Amino acid sequence: MDDLLQEFLAEADEALEALDGNLVKLERAPNDRKILDEIFRLVHTAKGTSGFLGLSRLEALAHATEDLLGQIRDGKRAATSSAISLILEALDGIKSLLAALHQTETEPAGDDRALIDRIQKFADLPTEAVTEPEAQLEAAIVEKSDDPVGLVEELGETDEGVAGFPDRNIEEKIKADPPPPVRVQNSGVRTTTSRPAKGSLRVDETLLDRIAELVSDLGLTRNRLIQASGTVADNDLAEPLKRLSEITADLQDSVQRTRRRPIGDSWAGLPRMVRDFSIELGKRIDLEMIGAETEVERRVLAQMRDPLVHMVRNSGDHGIELPQDRQAAGKPEAGRITLRAFQDDSNIVLQIGDDGRGFETERIGQKAVALGLISAAELASLGEDEIHDFVFEPGLSTALSVTAISGRGVGMDVVRDNVEELGGTVELESVAGEGMTATLRIPLSDSIGGALVVASGGIRFALPQNEVVDTLSLNNGSGHRLEDIDSGPVLVMPDDRRLPVIRLNEMLKINTPVSGDGTVIVTNAGEAELGILVDNIEEKEQFAIHPVPPVLRHLDVFSGVSVRADGSVVLMLDTAVLARR
Repeated sequence: MDDLLQEFLAEADEALEALDGNLVKLERAPNDRKILDEIFRLVHTAKGTSGFLGLSRLEALAHATEDLLGQIRDGKRAATSSAISLILEALDGIKSLLAALHQTETEPAGDDRALIDRIQKFADLPTEAVTEPEAQLEAAIVEKSDDPVGLVEELGETDEGVAGFPDRNIEEKIKADPPPPVRVQNSGVRTTTSRPAKGSLRVDETLLDRIAELVSDLGLTRNRLIQASGTVADNDLAEPLKRLSEITADLQDSVQRTRRRPIGDSWAGLPRMVRDFSIELGKRIDLEMIGAETEVERRVLAQMRDPLVHMVRNSGDHGIELPQDRQAAGKPEAGRITLRAFQDDSNIVLQIGDDGRGFETERIGQKAVALGLISAAELASLGEDEIHDFVFEPGLSTALSVTAISGRGVGMDVVRDNVEELGGTVELESVAGEGMTATLRIPLSDSIGGALVVASGGIRFALPQNEVVDTLSLNNGSGHRLEDIDSGPVLVMPDDRRLPVIRLNEMLKINTPVSGDGTVIVTNAGEAELGILVDNIEEKEQFAIHPVPPVLRHLDVFSGVSVRADGSVVLMLDTAVLARR
């Protein structure tokens, strides 16, 4: 593919995702000039570049869209839902042309005249006459422009204030006679500010993978050098090795960052999608997105895009009730779907929840029996959470009818398969009448971190250093002792505090008993501290943590695997999973 065309397509795809989200924002805040200017800029750029490349269909569609946006920007037409819907339809046409260009590298033949005519006819409709209150405000702007304080006071007394008022006179006055700088104190309101554009370079992902492999090998070689230096008589290597460690760690971190993108990149199309299916379903749905800046690997973004769409659609179709039903249940008419992303130690956590009706446990159970997944007798012995897990079975849907939104029995099984392929887990939580939340935990791939290497039953394991609170010896002089009670072993401290403990060798079914007195590693995983009994602590070490290989993914107590300086393999323990057990 021609380099210029490839660059245009990549930038156009990103611009269209941004346009979808910005148009939904504009529909909710039609007087937001900043959003409108950004939309106009993106469409104008697409029109100009497509014209330069000789893409006539793209240029014509973008030109018609730009004309309508220009009328909205100039205050001649309001950003109504009808206008936004028409612009979104034009963008869908542009997306179809871009998809064809990706495949064939040539613009397909076709006629967009009907859509362009509709846009132009809409733009040519008579504009609304300026109302009497607006006319009075316009006169006030002209007459009172030298008395801004008085103007604001008078505007505050009107019914409509300045909402929707054309701002051309204000702009002209500001340009002619700008006001003195105003110092704004922090009001406690969090805002998002635009950042200066930075230079960027598109790099093939296979090259990034190769660089990451080399950096990982460099880290391993560094560890071997450090190990070998311990046998050297003089210590002349100490300072150079220290500097090598610093450079290697910095390089490893930099390479990891090049492989990551904000998770919000995969959320860009969701506001448009929620808007569209809300209209189709006759529902009012707000979408809240928290933690969009959380960085994840590009491959995770790509693999989680479809599952995320499935889950949001399911929440909108199955979860959120109709406005009248929500009112009858004492809820706000508008339902809410919430996306939340954050990093939890060595995992990326993604939560998708809604405040809808929650899972219909009885219907899920009936469907599972009808599909032959379980017998009615077996179903009676299951708890709610176990019944809810049937939604991950292929073909299981509790929808009463198939719609374009969902209800075909595909979706949640795709979610589970994709997450497990990434080495992650999915947990469901549902409260009848209040909503549901799905929590996806995906391990960071090839993360770099400090670890505490321990031995249990003659086998080495590692614990994330940042999760270790303390290490307590059980030798006779320590004052600590283990007691076995009905709920399991506890560590009794000298001050009589008690800490729940798991014996790692028993948890992992290692037949070799603990050698010596043993050591308890106190961790802060989960909601409370937990003690892990091991034979001994070997050392602290810095190494790259790779994903658990497929053959071991059914063992959820491991979050990663690493190669030590001596070439041995060590498994990283997932303390959060250990705490839940």
